Amino acid sequence: MTTHRDRTGARRRWLAAVCSAALFAGACGKGGASAHDHPHAEAAAPTNRIDINATVRQNLGMTFAKVETRRVAKTVRLPGVFEIPEDGKRAYGARMAGTVEILVTRFQTVEPGTALFTIDGPEWRRVKSDLVDNETRIAAASADITAVDAMIAAESVRVVEVRTGIDVLKARVALLEGLRTSGGAREDDIAAAKAALVEMKIKAAESSAREAELRAKRIEAVNRVDAGNARTAILLDAASALSGMSTAELTAVSKETPALPRWKSLARLVVKATDAGLIETVDAMSGAVVAEGAGVVTVVKPERLRFKAALLQSDLEKVAGVSRGVVVRPTEGGAPSATVVGDVSIAPVAGASKRTFDVLLSPKSADALPAWACSGAHAFLELTQTSEAADDALAVPLRCIVKDGTTAVFFRRDPADPDKAIRVEADLGPNDGRWVVVQSGVAEGNEIVADGVHQLLVATSGSITKGGHFHPDGTFHEGDK
Repeated sequence: MTTHRDRTGARRRWLAAVCSAALFAGACGKGGASAHDHPHAEAAAPTNRIDINATVRQNLGMTFAKVETRRVAKTVRLPGVFEIPEDGKRAYGARMAGTVEILVTRFQTVEPGTALFTIDGPEWRRVKSDLVDNETRIAAASADITAVDAMIAAESVRVVEVRTGIDVLKARVALLEGLRTSGGAREDDIAAAKAALVEMKIKAAESSAREAELRAKRIEAVNRVDAGNARTAILLDAASALSGMSTAELTAVSKETPALPRWKSLARLVVKATDAGLIETVDAMSGAVVAEGAGVVTVVKPERLRFKAALLQSDLEKVAGVSRGVVVRPTEGGAPSATVVGDVSIAPVAGASKRTFDVLLSPKSADALPAWACSGAHAFLELTQTSEAADDALAVPLRCIVKDGTTAVFFRRDPADPDKAIRVEADLGPNDGRWVVVQSGVAEGNEIVADGVHQLLVATSGSITKGGHFHPDGTFHEGDK
């Protein structure tokens, strides 16, 4: 029966052979593998160097990280995620119940005025019907004003004529009374003239009353027109709220039907983007009937990005006074990658359930964000306390350190020979989860193997103090020749 130890040993032997063959194919020089003669009489001098020529580096995809001076002990790393804040999002929903037709696709870029979707519902038809009814009432009231104005004008003429008749009759009565003293006028004529004058005054009073009545009717009609106009404004505001168009746009002459205003010719409402952005979600399908207030399309502004991290309550004092932070990728490659720098703010209230504070980093608006910094991407926020230069230390990425049993090792590229790597037992200090202090064996600017370090470990484990090289067949030989 095959034991677990047998399987583990076989796996290790297979991994060593595969890594060795991939690592150092062609590393033995110009002659073939059979051309090597390795007499065992001459023992190679002990060395901790191993060949990593260009072929090896290419086969392994080897990368290097440089030793940097960092404040590892003073740095707090917080996990988090990029997100778009509330002011970078805009929801476009159904302002009324109805059938929608989607005009955009997810992740499509839109500009102000881009049509997002149309909606057809009974509420729009009701508003249009009310507007038409109100137009009819205003037209009827306006017609009443016109008719009353004509009647008032006619009555005014009649009043003038009656008043002229009164003046004539007053003069006749005065004349007849003057003649009566001399016996030149009969009493009957005088009485008839006075009666005619009274009748004319009655007509004048009736005309004045009629004119006043007509003017009252005119005021009533004017009030109806004013009320209709006010109702029209209210209905147009309602139509504007439903359509998303301004009242000026709704009342402008329609391009399709020049004889009608826009609101009359608009059968379906078109919802348009008010700002430039990217379609994040489309929450309805064409032909679907949605309820009033239901979300249909969400547009985001990807450039308005922030990073949100979680800070343990116990670490709050460690970052007190820190106002700047750096967001780094979860896994660094060999070469330095772009970071995101910005202002940091800590929420004044902690989350009771998780016992953490939200920490927000707002990137500098003038800085171009790296490609990996996008909404939903996970990363780490580094907050470094202000400290003296004595707190600085030489550090390498933690991923460059590997374990050979209980011994931590790393591989430093030989500054004198870039085609060789030197295996070094690591003398480590504190780490922040990404960088670790190396207390000896390195200098600032040294290159440490990052990608490919595990293959080097497999190739050197068990004979770590012996340098050598590999044949294309995967066999290892000590010495440099």
